Amino acid sequence: MKLLFFISFCMLASWSLHALSFKKPINRLVAPVYVSDIVKTNEINKLDGVLWPASMQGWVSSDDVKAIIGKHSKKIDLTRWQGVKKAWVEWCYPLDISESNKKLNMEVERLLAEKKLKLLNGLRINNSDIPCSKSPTKNTEWISAQLLNHKIIRAKLSTDAQETYVFDLPFEASVQAYMLKSSGNKGSDLSSLNMYLTNVRWTGKEVTDLFDIRNKHLMRNVTAGEVIKISDLAETLAVNAGDKIKVRLMHNSIAIETSGKAITSGRIGETIKVKISNSNKAIDASVIEKGAVNVSV
Repeated sequence: MKLLFFISFCMLASWSLHALSFKKPINRLVAPVYVSDIVKTNEINKLDGVLWPASMQGWVSSDDVKAIIGKHSKKIDLTRWQGVKKAWVEWCYPLDISESNKKLNMEVERLLAEKKLKLLNGLRINNSDIPCSKSPTKNTEWISAQLLNHKIIRAKLSTDAQETYVFDLPFEASVQAYMLKSSGNKGSDLSSLNMYLTNVRWTGKEVTDLFDIRNKHLMRNVTAGEVIKISDLAETLAVNAGDKIKVRLMHNSIAIETSGKAITSGRIGETIKVKISNSNKAIDASVIEKGAVNVSV
């Protein structure tokens, strides 16, 4: 009995040695595709270098596999098949974007320069991010680049096979931003602080233009050597309710200056309520600068 069991075990082992089956998962493969990419067998070395026909894609049966192997190797026992009898086989052709990358980097540098940014370390394109084409292609061209945020540039690539691919590419950029030479206290007017420009890594939060700090004050205490962020600033009221103000009465090209009192607060360009001296009537006025308004009469 033991001898019979041993003989049966050896026969099963011999059969499994030659058994064929589909590899899982096959899914989409990168051309060129070999039979060894599709089929699993203990004698896979006998299939080395045997190409899978480009015409045989989609649903492939075990009989299709046996037919291909039969043309190239008679040393593998094709009578045994294990696992599913049919599998989906599809592959694509790798895109060569090395030449077009130079143009993309130039386009991105131009795009960033418009925003006073400088590209650091070039664009990082991982091989795993490069898609494959459904057909052989020789030429590729980047057709657009868009700045999504401070981390990602979205670029579109076209091929001579009339296919279009979208890449979300990570990048880093530097920018000249304003930094305080000495500490600034909460509520301080930016025009009264000592600032200078310095190169920093761009996050999209830095103050990079004097226009951003015009008529602004600090919302928090900022230490010396700290980059000023847009979120640190709030617009300063040019006129506060109760302030004594200059009132310029305008009629066509005639202007008469007098004084008055602000009833409501406002920033430059906003309309507030004021009272002219010796009058109890509240009228509309446009804030033109700190402590001054225009009134059309």
